[in-house]
Amino acid sequence: MARLLLISNSTQHGSGYLDHVETEIRDFLTDATRIAFVPLALYDRNQYTTQARERFLKMGYELMSIHDISNPQRAIKESDAVFVGGGNTFRLLKKLYDWDLREVIRHAVGEGKPYVGSSAGSIVACPSLKTTKDMPIVQPPSFEALGLVRFQISPHYLDPIHGQLIWARLKSSGYCSSSRGERSARRRTARRGNPARGKRGQSH
Repeated sequence: MARLLLISNSTQHGSGYLDHVETEIRDFLTDATRIAFVPLALYDRNQYTTQARERFLKMGYELMSIHDISNPQRAIKESDAVFVGGGNTFRLLKKLYDWDLREVIRHAVGEGKPYVGSSAGSIVACPSLKTTKDMPIVQPPSFEALGLVRFQISPHYLDPIHGQLIWARLKSSGYCSSSRGERSARRRTARRGNPARGKRGQSH
């Protein structure tokens, strides 16, 4: 039976990285000690790995990033659990294809290895990318994802407040997600020769 912990966001307003889900992660991973980290959704994998490694070490787990290892497929096979981090979903899925990791992860999870996904890592656990809100900064060979669950997840989903999304209220309630500016910056790391500009909505 597949064991998955799919998290909407890795940071909650007013708390640190993964602080708001520490209890759930500990309960889910139980006896696991070595975690294979998949940081492929972000451009700066080294910085992301440092952040994740320090946080998991605080919880008592050894985290190894697959981008630091010569054989990522073997690292996933030999780990006790897999953690797929957030970032840009298109970038993440393309790298899963490029590095031939889709079938390895599917097989590992099918054998009972725990899978933790955060944001983009939760979306790629679904059948496809159809619920991503990210900019298509790169083009994966297909939108077919891992298919670890049979339904689609929409991380960072927000209920309308009187027909509108009122950001001041959302921030005060603890919502925290990447801004459009941050998502534009991710696009620039992938397509440096093709500039993009953001346009603010006009009020009337």
